[in-house]
Amino acid sequence: METVVLLGAGFSRWAANLPLVSELFDFAIDPGNDREARRLEIVREAYEKWTVECPGANNEEFIAWARLNLKRFDYAGWYVTRRLTDPFISGSYIRRTFYINSYYARENHGVGRAREFLEKIEATYGTPAILTANYDLLVEYALSTKGFHYGKPGEHIGSTPYPYIQPVYVTGRVPLLKLHGSLSWSVDGKSTTSRYGMTGKCLIVPPMAEKSPNKTFAWEWAEAGKYLRDAKRLIVFGFAFNPYDLAIRSLFSDNSSNLEEIISIDKYDQRARLAEVFSCTNVRTINPVEGLILQ
Repeated sequence: METVVLLGAGFSRWAANLPLVSELFDFAIDPGNDREARRLEIVREAYEKWTVECPGANNEEFIAWARLNLKRFDYAGWYVTRRLTDPFISGSYIRRTFYINSYYARENHGVGRAREFLEKIEATYGTPAILTANYDLLVEYALSTKGFHYGKPGEHIGSTPYPYIQPVYVTGRVPLLKLHGSLSWSVDGKSTTSRYGMTGKCLIVPPMAEKSPNKTFAWEWAEAGKYLRDAKRLIVFGFAFNPYDLAIRSLFSDNSSNLEEIISIDKYDQRARLAEVFSCTNVRTINPVEGLILQ
């Protein structure tokens, strides 16, 4: 595949108004029960106290602090995954997260924007490989199980919901490599919903400066390297290549010697950051606020 697409948090912010790391602790969660309400209050109180004691520190530092100091339960990890899951929950009495192939996913506005973007990419450049550091299921919702695979075409990822329970396989032509894990993954396997994210028991590497996703998801990182080495074009949407993100910067810098073009889609000019990672100097920038003109 000649084109690789890297989707960062800025993509999910643009498509579905999901928060960036700097916006995560807005506490915009609708608790489903008293237990969730208590957890939410514990995180809120800890965060408010921490921001007073550590002025100027960032949210990634708070998450690392909370994982060390709120020891009875991974409150910060639960909050992060619960916050990213909340916009994709249906029902009131019985609350369920969207099933990948469901009507709710197809009709969601943010999923629709993601779908339009991915369709535009394929129409313009052919079938891409998609790499992402995001946990959310926007790409899965947008493409459905017939549109993507997690690097292994035909992989079994769970079952359809009750009452018509059938096995579900991902059979699409677009490879999707999730470098930091997913709201739909657990240590026991993959799922067709983000229910693991709803409970905080999903398999992810939390947003902390000292994270080591290349060890936790070694297979995904190795596959991503293969696609990058074959690529002539890289499209980066909303990923900043932060200086502390050493592992992911190395992944891209070590495997991008064949790149002939980089397209940066971001509301901020990221060319200086890109120059730190890539030797390719043919960089075109697009501000998504002004319209996605790809050709």
